Amino acid sequence: EMIDSVPDAIREAEKAKWLHRDEVKDRYGLTDRQLQYLRDNGKVTYSKHGRRIWYLRESVEDYFEEGCVDASA
Repeated sequence: EMIDSVPDAIREAEKAKWLHRDEVKDRYGLTDRQLQYLRDNGKVTYSKHGRRIWYLRESVEDYFEEGCVDASA
């Protein structure tokens, strides 16, 4: 059983902690305006360095998990 979980652990470790704005837009299909809304309303954790904005991957994933609707309900 432990051997089965190793690939999942490796994939998780390889994920970037911070995602650039373009990565978030591509992965989650969001627009610049939607990202602005998430930042303005404190929905996701981000870091701004100059003109580049980076989003904490875990924060973005948590945001989408909060809106998850159980299909069996």
